[in-house]
Amino acid sequence: MKRVVILGCSYTEGVELYDPIIFKNYWESKKTDPYWGQSKSRFDESIKHWDMIAEYYKEKGAYTYYDDCRKTSWPTLLQEKIKEFDIYNYSLHGSGLDIIQKMTNTRYIENKNDILYQFITDRPDFRTHLFEDDILIWQLTTEPRYCVSINENHIMGTRVSVMKHKFNKDKNAPSWKKKIALDFYENVFNEKEFLREKLDFFNYVLLKRHLLGKKTYVFSIHTNFHKFGITENDIEKPESVVFLNNIINENYIDKIKTKYNISDKDSVMKYGHMSQDIHDKIAGEIYHLIKEHT
Repeated sequence: MKRVVILGCSYTEGVELYDPIIFKNYWESKKTDPYWGQSKSRFDESIKHWDMIAEYYKEKGAYTYYDDCRKTSWPTLLQEKIKEFDIYNYSLHGSGLDIIQKMTNTRYIENKNDILYQFITDRPDFRTHLFEDDILIWQLTTEPRYCVSINENHIMGTRVSVMKHKFNKDKNAPSWKKKIALDFYENVFNEKEFLREKLDFFNYVLLKRHLLGKKTYVFSIHTNFHKFGITENDIEKPESVVFLNNIINENYIDKIKTKYNISDKDSVMKYGHMSQDIHDKIAGEIYHLIKEHT
């Protein structure tokens, strides 16, 4: 049977889709909440929200939440539409180009605290899927996401989340690990050089799949490549690759909202992830693309 592998971050993973089942009266404030879908405007509140989810899944395990969210995510809906393909949803919350590169090049991780430990342990065949599956669907997002580890025991968070702690009140002061991360991002890390390196890997994957005769679809959500001087000329575009939007400075969700006349509030969940309606529409769009090209 033909195979489809899907890469992406929490948007593709379906994060927040299960929240209306966890929280009673979830939708009541949607019409009156001026910050609906704006996680940056309610950072402290969103932290409490994720703490409540962790408590809800205390007995089952935190990752059960993501399994529940995946049940109605667009990759799952796509699988329901195309029975002739086996779909592997390898999206992971917080992931970006760097984490995909690490998953490709890493065979084994000893440190169980590493963000990649469980992912690689459960998916030892990731590299095979990436290059050899008939179709790759790759959702890009804001960079950089998870980055380097200071050492095997100190895992770096996303630059955005680490930098946010800099402006919090004393009661939310970062731990010593976050202080180390903050110092790293402020004084050592070079975003532009980092992203250029990751784009080399991205282009390598596109070209290798093209040479192997494989199809690739790419789209971006909240990308920021243009801020680092990245242009269309920096992206390889072999004939086997279909770009669903301009990945440099365009948000694919905006294209979906415009095409289907979906309002801003109806396109997002409370803390900014894609609504069920957007997942439904993306599944339909990609389904038609695959049927058109196969």
